[in-house]
Amino acid sequence: MFMKKIIILLTATVLSFVAKAQFSFGPKAGVNIAKEKYGDIFYSTTSHSFFCAGVFANYALKKQFAAQLELVYSGEGTNESYTSGSRNVSGVVTINRINIPLLFQYKTPVGVYFETGPQIGLLLSAKGEYKYTNPNSTKNYDFKSNTQSALFSWCFGAGYQLTKSVPGLGIGARYAAGLSRVDKGSVAANSIKSNVISVALFWAIPCSGKTKTQKH
Repeated sequence: MFMKKIIILLTATVLSFVAKAQFSFGPKAGVNIAKEKYGDIFYSTTSHSFFCAGVFANYALKKQFAAQLELVYSGEGTNESYTSGSRNVSGVVTINRINIPLLFQYKTPVGVYFETGPQIGLLLSAKGEYKYTNPNSTKNYDFKSNTQSALFSWCFGAGYQLTKSVPGLGIGARYAAGLSRVDKGSVAANSIKSNVISVALFWAIPCSGKTKTQKH
C-alpha cells in the first residue's frame, strides 16, 4: 500500500510538470559503481560496474531551485567471495531495477548544481554467477524470490551543465544510500544494504516558449 502511494505521488508530480511551462526533459546514460554490504562477515564484497540509462523531467521552481523526477533502468549488485570448506567461491550478483528518484536541486549561475532526495527502486531481476574451486565449476542462481520488490534509498549528487557551447549537455555524479534491506531475510548473507555511485551524461531539452535553456 505504501509503495502504491509513492507511485501515485510521483505520477501526480510528473503530470504537474507537464502542465507547467518552465520545464525540460531528456535522456541520460552512464555507469553504476555498486557494492552491497552484508551483515554476515563470512562474506567479502567489493564494487562492480553496471549500466544505467533513463529519462528525466526537470521543473524550475525558482531561479536557483528545481525539482527533477527520473525513470531509470539501473544495474546494481556487488562482487562477492567466501570460503566453503576447502572451496573458494567468487561471483557477481546482478540486480536490475527501475529507479524512480525525486530530487531537489540547487543550481549556480556557472552551471554547477547540487541535488538530494528520495528514491524507490522496483525490482526486475536478481541473479548471481559463481565460480567454485576444488573442483572448478560455475553455477548460476536466481535470487529474485529472496529479494525485496522495492528498495528505498536517499540520493546525494552534484553535476555540471553547459550553458553556451552545447546548451543542455551535462554530466552528473550521484550516491544512493540504501535505507531498506535488499534481501527478505532468507539468504545466508543476513541483512544486505545497497550502495551505488552513478556517473551519467545527460541532455536537457527545454519545453517552454522561452529562448533560455532550462538547466538540469
